[in-house]
Amino acid sequence: MVRERYLMQVRDGQLEEFWEICRKLNEVNRARGRREFSFWASAGGVSNEVVAEVDSPDHASRQQQFDAFHADPEALGLDEKLHECLVEGSMRSELLEEVPV
Repeated sequence: MVRERYLMQVRDGQLEEFWEICRKLNEVNRARGRREFSFWASAGGVSNEVVAEVDSPDHASRQQQFDAFHADPEALGLDEKLHECLVEGSMRSELLEEVPV
């Protein structure tokens, strides 16, 4: 299992627009047969911090999904709008690999 995680901070006053774009992105992913992201909001700590995660069974399928997303003009347009809602420089990404123990 591979988990892709994006951590970001939404600009003040942009949270509702941000969530609407997230809903639309998941609709596009669902319609194209891609996995949907789960979204998590900070319940304490940094204000307006949001985490987006998506799991893939392995690195190859993760890369396939990534490439398909980045070849999709509608998804890229929504992604651009999403970035406009963020505090500049606040997004960081992680790629985690499950460790069977």
